[in-house]
Amino acid sequence: MPVAGNTYDFIYAISIFTPFGEAVQFLWLELWACVSAPDTILILTKQGRNNSYDTLTQEAKVRLDAHGLYYDERIVFYSHDAVGFEYPEAFKLTFHWAEYVKQHWTKRLDLVTLAHRARGFDQDDPPPMAGPLPVLV
Repeated sequence: MPVAGNTYDFIYAISIFTPFGEAVQFLWLELWACVSAPDTILILTKQGRNNSYDTLTQEAKVRLDAHGLYYDERIVFYSHDAVGFEYPEAFKLTFHWAEYVKQHWTKRLDLVTLAHRARGFDQDDPPPMAGPLPVLV
């Protein structure tokens, strides 16, 4: 994506991190840090404890609690959502706990707030669950 640095004042990214592992997520964060103007508002959604969390095995939940991030390339969406979108086979499912976001997403971006259920449905759960919406600048 050929975009000059300091270009964007506002970035809103819905579910960009859900299908990708940690390395690709860091590439996205680095890209946004490069193209953001000073004091850009960057709003991102992520998976926390929601309906999909309940489908994880106990082993997966233990790994998630230990690392703050869980990604399993064996998980694939095959279903359609309410508007008929068919998920590509490459889509996987990644979960992030709030502490992981605070520790790893703030290397080049400042965290302003973590807003629970800011999108209004199951992308994140309300406190005390770990799944708020990050707002970074």
